[in-house]
Amino acid sequence: MYTRDTVLRLVEQYARVIAQALGLARENKQTEAEQALDEALQELTGLPPNALLTHDRTYLADWLKEERGWVTDHFETLGDVFVARAEVAETGNQFKLALMCYQTASDMYQTAQRVNPKIFSLPLQRKIQFVSECIAAFSIQDHNQP
Repeated sequence: MYTRDTVLRLVEQYARVIAQALGLARENKQTEAEQALDEALQELTGLPPNALLTHDRTYLADWLKEERGWVTDHFETLGDVFVARAEVAETGNQFKLALMCYQTASDMYQTAQRVNPKIFSLPLQRKIQFVSECIAAFSIQDHNQP
């Protein structure tokens, strides 16, 4: 079981990684931004980023919860890293990857909500809404292309 201090340090650590990666992307350092986020994903989960995107996300969430003892904040942090990875992918015109990252983020946020359903988190609800809108925007773009 994780202590509250451990989880807070984890959230702060990955918030810094996300900020750094998004800064790199704004400076047109796409490769470095991608690497920083991919390393963060691997460090956070112990799995390679490609495996995180290709495995069944329900199985992944169950495995992280049962085998790694993850709590709500872990899943929310993983969702945050995936949102940042999606934004960096969009910057690099990697739209299929961006969509996959948004979908994975959505699943992680929803898992975070299910892990502790007694706690209502408005920030988490906003994140779920945001990624839902991003996914919907990709669906609209797909339908509008010839």
